[in-house]
Amino acid sequence: MELDRATIAQVVVSVIAVAMFVAGLVVISTMYGSESGGEVQVSADGGLALIGLMAVFIILMPTLGYMVERMKSDDDEAG
Repeated sequence: MELDRATIAQVVVSVIAVAMFVAGLVVISTMYGSESGGEVQVSADGGLALIGLMAVFIILMPTLGYMVERMKSDDDEAG
């Protein structure tokens, strides 16, 4: 099974976006977290940062998907 260029672009963009989300989680838990009893407790400010990160991720994913689909449709029209 061969993958076309658009499918590869979708996979790459998705993997990068998810990796950035996970990196954001690590940064937030490092900056706003404190370890107690083997668990990481996140402060109230960290909770707000997590909500902000999730909001950005929710907005970013459809935007990136739209851009990749737009790139795909531009390639279809050109070729």
